[in-house]
Amino acid sequence: MDTSGNLIVPLIYDYASFFDEGLAMVKKDGKYGILEIEKTSPPISSHKVGEVLGDVLYSDITAYINGQAIPTSIIKGRTLITVEDLFYYGFDVVWNAKDKTLNVELNKDKTFAPLAVTKDTANKPGTFKQKYVYTDIKTYISGELVESFAINGVTLIDFNSLGKFGAFTWNEKTREIKLTIG
Repeated sequence: MDTSGNLIVPLIYDYASFFDEGLAMVKKDGKYGILEIEKTSPPISSHKVGEVLGDVLYSDITAYINGQAIPTSIIKGRTLITVEDLFYYGFDVVWNAKDKTLNVELNKDKTFAPLAVTKDTANKPGTFKQKYVYTDIKTYISGELVESFAINGVTLIDFNSLGKFGAFTWNEKTREIKLTIG
């Protein structure tokens, strides 16, 4: 809906992000895409950079990239990872200050140097960890805009945003999601 309450996105998607600069991320049947509204439309987002949007929660889910654990958090029921951490997992992460963009590309020649990840037993999963805020930073995974969240000067994205690079497996019993990059 726009700021006047008019429907601008048909209710056919499993998920749709907020519009930002005329673009919104959508998901349908496990596939992601970008919707673009006409440039003549008024801006949809009235959020200010740094405005608190919601809570980040502690997670009991362990995510892996090629067998190496990567830290996770939860926002809106989704497992998130820190974009900047991907540098240690075979990705190039490039910040462009002029455009306010983070660009992430898989680099198959890059050596993994994973972070030390320990299971958090002190904090109950689903409890408050910290707030996330609105950001005007755009995050691109191999040229595709993905929804991102800002906390304490770092950027979080949905772990599933990396699905184009390989195959995911989920183990409900161990609460593990694994991405195997082929």
